Amino acid sequence: MIIAPSNTTPAPALLPALQNETESAPNLVTFGAWRFPNFILDIKVGAHNQTLPSEGASPAYFAGPLLRNNAVESAAIGNYKSLKSPSQHTAVHVNAQVKERWNVDVDPEKTYLITFAYNKYTTPHKAVITQKMSLADAARLNVQGTQRPPNMSFKHEARSNTPSTSFEVQPYSLHTSAPGENGTFKTSNAGTFNEYYTGIYTEPSADAPDTYGKDQLQPIPPKAFKEMVKVHAYKKPYDEYLSFYWSHNDTRESYTKLNKLAYMKSAHIQHHEQSLDEEGRKIAMHLAGVPPNQSYMDFNGSTLNKPYVAAPNLETRFLTFVGSRSTNIFYTRDINTQKTVLFIPGNSSPLHTFESPGAMNKWLANELRDEDKANVFRQHFSPKDLSSSLLHRGFDDQLKVIRARIKDPGAVEYFETQDYWKEGDVFGGDKVEGDPFKELQKRTENVMKVSTSDQFVLNSDLTKKTLIKALKILDTGLLFLTPLGVIFPPVGILLTGLSVTSGAIKTGIGIDDKVHGRPGATDRITFGVFSAIKPILTAGLGKALPPVGGVLKTIILKP
Repeated sequence: MIIAPSNTTPAPALLPALQNETESAPNLVTFGAWRFPNFILDIKVGAHNQTLPSEGASPAYFAGPLLRNNAVESAAIGNYKSLKSPSQHTAVHVNAQVKERWNVDVDPEKTYLITFAYNKYTTPHKAVITQKMSLADAARLNVQGTQRPPNMSFKHEARSNTPSTSFEVQPYSLHTSAPGENGTFKTSNAGTFNEYYTGIYTEPSADAPDTYGKDQLQPIPPKAFKEMVKVHAYKKPYDEYLSFYWSHNDTRESYTKLNKLAYMKSAHIQHHEQSLDEEGRKIAMHLAGVPPNQSYMDFNGSTLNKPYVAAPNLETRFLTFVGSRSTNIFYTRDINTQKTVLFIPGNSSPLHTFESPGAMNKWLANELRDEDKANVFRQHFSPKDLSSSLLHRGFDDQLKVIRARIKDPGAVEYFETQDYWKEGDVFGGDKVEGDPFKELQKRTENVMKVSTSDQFVLNSDLTKKTLIKALKILDTGLLFLTPLGVIFPPVGILLTGLSVTSGAIKTGIGIDDKVHGRPGATDRITFGVFSAIKPILTAGLGKALPPVGGVLKTIILKP
């Protein structure tokens, strides 16, 4: 049974500190732009040798606590190499440019281009926010022109460059809803609005969270900022950064190992919670290099560093959908029994077992009847495969056609009789001859590089169609961090923050979700919709959510 993300998933307990092993913990761990000292590693609980009998684990094993292997967490820390997202990288350039031109030191990810619609006859002005976008995202998306509030013309624009009083954002402001193009929001039917003002602001103080005044207003004219953005290129530096990142410091090898560790720990967790049966566990462990008669607890550094040797009875394929190749979904089957283990990363329980590839494909078809799951499934494919051309029907159109055919009750079962779900028809697979985790790294690197064409808007791309396309693309930072969410479950909070802040137009463009959360955020989180049991962590995303870094420190760092 598939359970969608819950709004009430409890936060994980504090991870135990290393017992007599604190000297092995690194002094500093970095996740993207977040740097955390004294990261607490999982300790290894129980006997170091946990070889299982041929019949599998005993009832006592399932009744006991989940065993933790410190070697896995230590290896994960050693193989993680921090990566800047497109917005984070752009922020570095914007910060330097703003400092040089206006002599102001701002954090472009926490400084915003904001438009207020308000009643000019009130003091302070009673206002609503009709546009809000971080400077980093405004630069990355090359935002130009004036975004006037609905039903207002240039005649309603404030005549002064500096407002005479502060803006008091009213409860009926719609800026916590899903934004439209350029981070815009509808104007509420409540209230009176006869003027609008656009400025660049930092967030309000904690004691007056709805008031934007002179302390938050930055001496950066919006029009001049947009002109600066237009004459600078942000995509090319990021392309060069990605190329350097992947080609240096053994990053490709490290990321391959990191994915293998995540896969292995997923199998361990799911076997213990009994969403992965014994036969599925053996297939998963064997694929990761652990002999089938051994367990996750037998893993050590030498296991990780052994050359990949394909098991003669296993075959692994990366999933295809009507010819489109998935970036990171693959399945492994025992060619003798046809038992199949499907891996869909981005969930706390990403492994699913089936009696055959055909049974797996039928299950996938049933899942795609759900619109949210179909949208998440889409994110596992390369941006270059999504759109159609004159001679080729792209992924989006193919998905639309298939979903239309199977929407009615009983349709999936009917098409099963027509061999729709046999391997190689709607769903197929590219056979992997070598290490599947190395192939996973190659595909991840490729899709991250391809995605930059849709994550940055150039001057030649300034059309509504191009902008919307840019906003709908997969957040590659989320894609990259996926294995960490499995190895360190509390990092699921960080992944949640990333998916909420920068995923798509319906999620938000640089709005402060990453730091403060927003109502309904869990409805847009990709983590968990294909979970066998439950999502990693989606609770606490209301307005009261503290900064992501603070949450992580509370849960996984020493006081």
